[in-house]
Amino acid sequence: MSGRIIGSVVLGVFAAFAVGCVPAGGEEEITDIGIRDIGPAVVLDMFVPREMGNDDPIDVGTDDDPDGSIADDAAPVVDMAPPVERGDADCRALDACLRACGDADCSRRCREMAPPEGAALYDAIFICARESGCTEPGGALNEVCMETNCSDERLACFGPPAPLDCQGLNACLGQCAEGDQECIDSCNGAASEEGRRTFEGLVQCIDEAACAPEDAACRQGACADFLEACFGVAVVPVGDSDCETLAACINACEPGDADCTNGCFGDSAPEAFNTYQAAIDCLRAAEAQCPEGDQACTQEICEAEIRACIPNDGPTPGGPGTCEQFDDCLRECPDNDQPCIDACIEATSQEGFDQYLAFVDCLNMQCPEGSAPSCGLISCEGPIEACLGEVAVPRGALGCSAFNDCLGTCAEGDQACTDRCINSASARGYDLLLGAINCVNDSGCAPGDADCQQLNCGAEINACFNDF
Repeated sequence: MSGRIIGSVVLGVFAAFAVGCVPAGGEEEITDIGIRDIGPAVVLDMFVPREMGNDDPIDVGTDDDPDGSIADDAAPVVDMAPPVERGDADCRALDACLRACGDADCSRRCREMAPPEGAALYDAIFICARESGCTEPGGALNEVCMETNCSDERLACFGPPAPLDCQGLNACLGQCAEGDQECIDSCNGAASEEGRRTFEGLVQCIDEAACAPEDAACRQGACADFLEACFGVAVVPVGDSDCETLAACINACEPGDADCTNGCFGDSAPEAFNTYQAAIDCLRAAEAQCPEGDQACTQEICEAEIRACIPNDGPTPGGPGTCEQFDDCLRECPDNDQPCIDACIEATSQEGFDQYLAFVDCLNMQCPEGSAPSCGLISCEGPIEACLGEVAVPRGALGCSAFNDCLGTCAEGDQACTDRCINSASARGYDLLLGAINCVNDSGCAPGDADCQQLNCGAEINACFNDF
């Protein structure tokens, strides 16, 4: 019985996140097709303002949006009494625990230790973000949207935020629409005096450097000390790598590996840095002109800037295939079979290809290697549904054993029944069952050979059946 159930779960569940198993070599080729896939986080702390006239607001780029602004008459910092402490210690502890994790077992332990009330408050933040449309392509959260729609959920977990430092002020201003003085005033009012002073010093340095508007490398070099004071790091491009090499280098870095990306920038030539910067600036500005998540639109607008960095010498999407068909095609390719991967890309429509990249962006950002299987379903539900259609998400209360029993009531091929069971399962129950499934699949045991399965996967199976 259990062997049949496990086999059916593989068919019913793995389709929801099989994209995580892209053949080796395919991911590198995909990310090299366009600068768009490099993502905002890659250039964290690297953006600097464009040259402006003396009477203009000064734009300061961020890791999320290069177009923040602070007006000369921005509201002063207001001395306020310390806010009354609010929030939930258990929710904050869960957040800190998960942030410190680098593998699925650690994440499970964090969840196991968290009281249900604290975990519910933590999950409520991301549920609100999804329902309010605050999740951007790639999985990042739009801070202005979150502040407008989900401030109560965040306050319930974390309590009032600490005053913004220079980097926080820069990020906050980067979320403000051009000319939105209310947003600008709110950011300045939320900043500490030291944060504002450091930020204003950076702005003054950039103004006095008088670099050409397109010369980001010049500003990096002229204001390295101020950038380091604000962001903690200032990388000046002094190498000889061209823009295409720079993009490939960044794509090869693990998500969040600042040392790796900083090394890429430092090894690049100033001209390459500027070309790369111009492409990213264009893509981010284009987001305001395109429907949310429409990467085909942003790429079309910035075709010249992208190709100035990365020549169009690779495969391009041009077929009728959907995102789901592209995912299926990639999973059929043997490891390192680049011609097969190229053929999949060429058979896919631009829309399907962009949906897939948004899906992969989110997984890379939210669920690093070693994350629990449920991570992708919970954290990237929107991009997954855009690619594969509606998917079931384990947000229920059933433990692994009960989840397995539920699946045992489903007829072969009854996806609706399987989805109901997944929706009823807890994230831990879901992860434990898939751990047992993966072990059995990798063990080489024949279907129904309980002795073989117990011998090779006894720990995983017992962990499942002991989780009610």
